Amino acid sequence: MPPEVHADLAAVTELDELLTRRGWEYDEEFSGDEFVTWVYPPSAAEFDDFFRRAQPHAAGWIGFYWGRTPEECRRSNEMPDAFMLGWLEWFQKNHPAPSPKPRL
Repeated sequence: MPPEVHADLAAVTELDELLTRRGWEYDEEFSGDEFVTWVYPPSAAEFDDFFRRAQPHAAGWIGFYWGRTPEECRRSNEMPDAFMLGWLEWFQKNHPAPSPKPRL
């Protein structure tokens, strides 16, 4: 195995140990040869606390949005829309302020 590949594997192994000790789970389905993914499956009650504690350490957040507005979700009787509405309302209230654009 080339040294650079061995170093990459050692770094990923070290990161995996750190993350799994803190409650993150390796996501085999969304990991591949070029990237590795972990997810943090907190309950809704734990999420707010997790988000606030992670802010100083997070470079960004990735999420998924179907494109339905909060009003469309309110009119729906479907459970996924209720979950999405909860997320949209939480995010509107708590989203981090955008970083200032870098000066070039």
